[in-house]
Amino acid sequence: MRLCCEIAQKFNDSLDLQVEMGNKQGIAECLAGIAGLAVVCGQVKQGIRLFAATNAFLHEVKVPLGPADRAEWERDLSTARDRLDELEYQEQWQLGEVYSFQQMISSAKKFAGSMIDF
Repeated sequence: MRLCCEIAQKFNDSLDLQVEMGNKQGIAECLAGIAGLAVVCGQVKQGIRLFAATNAFLHEVKVPLGPADRAEWERDLSTARDRLDELEYQEQWQLGEVYSFQQMISSAKKFAGSMIDF
C-alpha cells in the first residue's frame, strides 16, 4: 500500500502542475494514471469513471495519449472490465463521461488524496 501512496502523491503533484500550466496532454496523462491506480488499488468503479471522464476530455481537446500511456490505459481498463459485469461497467462509464472538467479534476484529486492519507 505504501507504493500506491507514493504513486498517488506523484500523480497528484503532477496533476496540479499540469493544470496550472494548462497542459492538456499532461492533464490527460495524469488523469489516466490516477484512473489506472484506482483500478490497481481496488477502487474499480472510481477508476472506470475517471477513465470515462479522461476519454471524454481527450476527445474534447483533441489530444491523444502517447503510445506507452495508451498501452497502460488499455491494460488497466481491461483489468477494470474483468472485475465488473458489463452492466456495472457501462453504468460507471456513463457516470464518468459526463463529468465536467472541474468534476474530473476534483474526483481524481479526491481519490489520490485518499491514497496519500491512507
